[in-house]
Amino acid sequence: MLTRLFLLFVLVPTADLVLLWILFITLPWYVSLLWIVVTALLGSFFARQQGAKVLSEIRQEMQRNLIPANSLVDGVLVFTAGILLITPGVLTDLAGFALLLPRVRRVLRQQAMEYFKRKIKVETVNFTSSFSSNFGPNRPHFDDTTVVEGEIVDRKP
Repeated sequence: MLTRLFLLFVLVPTADLVLLWILFITLPWYVSLLWIVVTALLGSFFARQQGAKVLSEIRQEMQRNLIPANSLVDGVLVFTAGILLITPGVLTDLAGFALLLPRVRRVLRQQAMEYFKRKIKVETVNFTSSFSSNFGPNRPHFDDTTVVEGEIVDRKP
């Protein structure tokens, strides 16, 4: 886990900075700057478009009384894509645009759902009561596990 966090927070930004530096060295500065601005603008436009589509799917599923699990995961992926596209960098732009593609999201959603199914354990517990047998028509029977609630009323004559 620590290795993954290291890769995410150290190596990816470093690689992004190196690629941006190479972009600034090989192309005129205004083309490089234009690259950053255009990908941010296009990314925010497409992320907003895909986000609206996902939100519409969530609403439709909820109107049909379905749990919108797939659409919620899609929403998280589109949100992540928007963040990646606003962040300046070549790798983050590529990853962000990839997350906006429905086919890529479908594959990642399936992997995420399989991961959650492995990690989440659901257990059920059944309780039975012998209340009717303790208080049958013949006579009440009290044991150590029976709880009877009551109220004391003080009436003075």
